[in-house]
Amino acid sequence: MVHSHIHAAAQEEEGTSLKKWLDEFGELLTVIIGVISALVWFINVDGCGKACGYGDQYKCDSKFQTDPK
Repeated sequence: MVHSHIHAAAQEEEGTSLKKWLDEFGELLTVIIGVISALVWFINVDGCGKACGYGDQYKCDSKFQTDPK
């Protein structure tokens, strides 16, 4: 009897208010993380291109390495 009630509750599409809030928060967090990641990527690509002559990845990698003292 308890199992059937749990199964029926799991099949509901509406969900609780907490579940709805968590779903909305998760979607918002996904968008925010995506935007931040895109900004960091664009800043990195732009900075590397300016510092290294636009596209020579080997030179860019070696230019930003630290001195191993």
